[in-house]
Amino acid sequence: MSAYDPLYDPAVDGIGWTPPLDIAITCARESLAKHQCANIHDHTEVLRAATALEFVLRDLLNAHDELDALLKADAAGDGA
Repeated sequence: MSAYDPLYDPAVDGIGWTPPLDIAITCARESLAKHQCANIHDHTEVLRAATALEFVLRDLLNAHDELDALLKADAAGDGA
């Protein structure tokens, strides 16, 4: 048992809904723009930025993986 709760626990959180890749990219860009000026010396700002960026990065990678799986299935002739 750990002394902290992780930001993400796959056993508890799962993947859930994944946005289409174009939306995930837009959200990632918006989050980067929003948090790029966070004060590195302000713990709260850095924590908010890190948390928000972790969420959009996870969505971005999940969207990429879903599209990749669809493309591979189509190439294999499965039609997914």
